[in-house]
Amino acid sequence: MRSKPVHILILLFISIPCLQGKNQNIRDLENRVTDLEKKVSDLEQKSIDLFSESEWRNLKKGMKKQDVKSKLGMPDRIGKFSHGSELWGFSNATLKFDKDGSLKHWSKPFRN
Repeated sequence: MRSKPVHILILLFISIPCLQGKNQNIRDLENRVTDLEKKVSDLEQKSIDLFSESEWRNLKKGMKKQDVKSKLGMPDRIGKFSHGSELWGFSNATLKFDKDGSLKHWSKPFRN
């Protein structure tokens, strides 16, 4: 009967280091996942920035509002002036249209 407690103690002495090793492996994997998630996020942002830059590069003076909307989407805000011109605001840039709805000028988007 006394052999059972000894077996339990031996089992504990063998399994505790194994469990500690498993915990370290799990922490290492969690750190790797965190690093990979950060890299993916950075790459996604670069991809969005490059896409956005290419869309802005395609703007031309005289473009109509509908053409601009199809390239850039809906603006975040629109300001209308009494003489008929409009100012469109995006998160990091603005566009100005004349009273006929033609693009007159715009500010280049800035990168964070």
